[in-house]
Amino acid sequence: MSEISDLYQRLNSLPSGYISKKTIHGKIYFYHQYKENGKLVSHYVDLDETEWLYAKIAERRQVLARIKEIESSAKRKTSLSQSARSFDGFLMSGDRVVASFDKGVLVNMDERLCPFIVKRTKSIEAFLSGRVLDSSRTNARLLKKALGIVETDDEHVAMHAYGASIGDTYWFKPKHSKLRYKNVCFANDVYAELSLMGRLVFSPKGIHLTPELTTRGSLEKGWRKIDGHWVLYKNESVEQAFSELLAYHLALLLGVPTAEYGYDAPYVFSKNFAEEANFEPMVSLLGEDDDYAFVYSGLKPFGKDVLKQYLELMRFDALIANVDRHNENYGLMRDKKSGGVLSLSPNFDNNLCLYGYQNNLPANPKSDGMIKLFTSFLQNTDGALDILRENPMPNLSDSQLADCIDSVPLPPPGDRNELIRFLRERIEYLNGLLNL
Repeated sequence: MSEISDLYQRLNSLPSGYISKKTIHGKIYFYHQYKENGKLVSHYVDLDETEWLYAKIAERRQVLARIKEIESSAKRKTSLSQSARSFDGFLMSGDRVVASFDKGVLVNMDERLCPFIVKRTKSIEAFLSGRVLDSSRTNARLLKKALGIVETDDEHVAMHAYGASIGDTYWFKPKHSKLRYKNVCFANDVYAELSLMGRLVFSPKGIHLTPELTTRGSLEKGWRKIDGHWVLYKNESVEQAFSELLAYHLALLLGVPTAEYGYDAPYVFSKNFAEEANFEPMVSLLGEDDDYAFVYSGLKPFGKDVLKQYLELMRFDALIANVDRHNENYGLMRDKKSGGVLSLSPNFDNNLCLYGYQNNLPANPKSDGMIKLFTSFLQNTDGALDILRENPMPNLSDSQLADCIDSVPLPPPGDRNELIRFLRERIEYLNGLLNL
């Protein structure tokens, strides 16, 4: 649950009211007094119960204070001023200006720090519309209604969160605004349950800052803040959940950098991997063209290590039959201070691999379409095979693969032995490509 959901649940389990003390004929008596249906109710309390009751009533006050604090911060209204509506202002990274716009027209930008999509398109609208929730989601539409958002164009919907996102420190500061990054970076998860489950925890008043407005994707999802860290919960089918979780454990076993995943029935969750660096999806750099050769060429300026990471990710996709790798679910990690590219992003969003996309796993790796595409790319791309030859996958035994499958807290949707065979044969085949 979100923090505020947990707090309300805890609140309902704690006694309200107060303890009164009366002296009768020189003897002290304790009474628990509270209101019920508008009437004051009083119950006698034994002396040995008073210490426990005092503690629980005090805890209730603390829970109420925290709820008030969260709801107060959640009621920080966004205001689509004329400057905001006309995109007159500054694109920020934290509290640093990285680009300036005069009524939507780019005036100047910091080449080192500016988001790739602004460098590529020179458009603030492209930046904002590329980081907004998918309005085809039922819960996304409910969220917009709850927040009182009447705009339908993506860029203005995103502006209700100032374009801020969990995945980076970029946001748009309207002209004449006194806002700082601390005012727009997200402080609470009060809309997590609405975005994930369609359930509103408390009744809002006005438009509020929430990371749900700038979280993309077609599945119902919600950001929960747990122990100070943001965690994304997604509502997936059982087949998708198993496949996503197996891909995570398999990536760990093969040494493929990956976001951390877990299962909190019935939801799959993943921890935010962009706490220390800015994540920029590949679409920001290269647009929607996800052809292997085109992307490989576009990544060459960032050096051999990034190329190696890209090749390993594509090979891993071929292994797990991930048909849904597109330019929005992988990208580059950039240093928040210098803007320099640090690495490819860790692997994430694998719910349409394995059983998440198909009921029956392909029998022969040689004739599989995903592997054919990858093989053709390797054969026709100078230097790609040489880089991969330096980094073969470990050939995993059946027992290692069985242990990996058993690490998933869900049973395989298909035959376990068939899944083991499928993975082992594909690893062996993909390693065999290194001899081309």
